[in-house]
Amino acid sequence: MKLIGGDIGGTHSRLELFEARGDVLESIVAVKYDNKDYVDLDQLLEAFLSKYVKEDLTAIGLAVAGPIEQDTCRLTNLDWHIDANEMRHRFGMEQVYLLNDFEAIPYGVGHLGEQDLVVLQMGQPQPEAVRSFIGAGTGLGQAIAIQTKQSLRVLASEAGHADFAPGSRQQLDILGAMLPHGSVSNEMLMSGVGLVNIHTALNSLGVREGQALVPATEDAPRQISDLARTGDPLARHAINMFFEILGSYAGNVALQTLPRGGLYLAGGIVPKLLDLMDRDTFLDAFMHKSKMGSLLGAIPVYIIINEGVARLGAAHYACRGLAP
Repeated sequence: MKLIGGDIGGTHSRLELFEARGDVLESIVAVKYDNKDYVDLDQLLEAFLSKYVKEDLTAIGLAVAGPIEQDTCRLTNLDWHIDANEMRHRFGMEQVYLLNDFEAIPYGVGHLGEQDLVVLQMGQPQPEAVRSFIGAGTGLGQAIAIQTKQSLRVLASEAGHADFAPGSRQQLDILGAMLPHGSVSNEMLMSGVGLVNIHTALNSLGVREGQALVPATEDAPRQISDLARTGDPLARHAINMFFEILGSYAGNVALQTLPRGGLYLAGGIVPKLLDLMDRDTFLDAFMHKSKMGSLLGAIPVYIIINEGVARLGAAHYACRGLAP
């Protein structure tokens, strides 16, 4: 049977057509779309279906960047409203599943290979234990998964919108520079826009000499990373601070959830900055938790570098719904 797995983000959407053979999904075609080119998700799906799906489709599983309420979602960072019941009626298909984008990742990560992960800390992994997932992209996502021999239970979260807690004097200064513009969430520092906010704040504080950005655009995070690769001191410092803040936040999540099965960093930002990442900066911030350093040293920490994990997870989630 054929089914679609989708990852619907705030900036881009990615759809993939799969052939399901038992518990194995074979990819047929995967396409990335710019959301700004479409009025809504239905129009985008119709474009994909008309071009790539020439036979009966069994199911659609969609990982969407926003909270799910009664089988509907309004995307957090895009004015799209998604209603699974309306989609079932419009496309004549009963099997349409919505789940939060970070809720989808645990369903996909078990089907990845070693080549899809970068190990930051080996730790002492336990196979039947809590796993936590956080990741920076257009926003900041988070989820918790509990794996047992019988089942996988996933708990979605909107922790990215909780208030940012600075862990150093310079982070406090960054928060102070941002507060005049309103409340400051975790997402406002640990996302693509977050990297830009850090760079802007550091520039205003005069922490490092470096090239200021042109007026902020969607391309600003890439501008910062390109500047960092040329050795620009301000850009390099901004990226180091990004990973220091992310490491500290990951340590907080690890203390809150004790993910002895692993803490996974997902999302589009970290893999793109991997060549600029100072792992010691991240892990020092991760471990800097008073008396809890030894406990955190036992937590495995991974980076997911397979950008298709959410749509793979959404497709496997749909397969679970189809199972007898």
